[in-house]
Order: sequence, then C-alpha cells, then structure tokens
Amino acid sequence: MPSITDFWAAVAAGELNPAVLNAATTGTSAAVGFDPPAVLIRAVTMVVRGSAGIASGAVQLQATVDNANWFAVGAPVTAVASTNTGQYATLHALAVRATVSTTIVGGTVTVDLAIDGMA
Repeated sequence: MPSITDFWAAVAAGELNPAVLNAATTGTSAAVGFDPPAVLIRAVTMVVRGSAGIASGAVQLQATVDNANWFAVGAPVTAVASTNTGQYATLHALAVRATVSTTIVGGTVTVDLAIDGMA
C-alpha cells in the first residue's frame, strides 16, 4: 500500500489536485481526471485534512466510468479534528471526486486527490 511519501511524490509529479474541497462542511468537488480522457485513472489517493474542532462528519471518494453515473469507492473517511486521514484505492475510472457524505460539524475539511493513470 502506498505511503504518505507516495502521496507527496504525486505532488512533485504534478498529479495532485489540491484542495478539491477547501474549508468545506458540505458539497461535492468537481470531477478530476486526465486530459485526454482516454487515459484511465488506475489509482487514487484521497487525503482529508480536518481543521480543529471537528466533532463529526465524513467524506466519500467516488468514481465514474461514463461521466454520468457515480459510485462509492471504499468506505467514507471520517473527518478527525486537526488530523490528516488518507484513503488509497486501485480502480479503472474516467474521473474521481470527493463528496461530503456526512455534514462536517464543528470545523471544516480540505480534501486533496492524487491520481495515477494508464493509457
């Protein structure tokens, strides 16, 4: 399983989509994928950065193979106060996004997505 070092390697390689949700309590991010869309996402890392004071809430990673129908990838990530929590998944998808599946109470989250692909 990739480590946080792998995540920061994606940052250096320009494959990171930082703050797809920024200081959010609700909402869904824009879709993240490759251009051209013929390149499939084969792996994704989502990092949920919780602010101080979070009492509850969760973020769900979602993917699509047709840009119309979205499905959950793994279990929702519980937001934790003053903590970065990661989720890694292997898949084949055209795009991924993050959505606040349970409203964030007492603080906010910022969500980063790092993707890896194949033609």
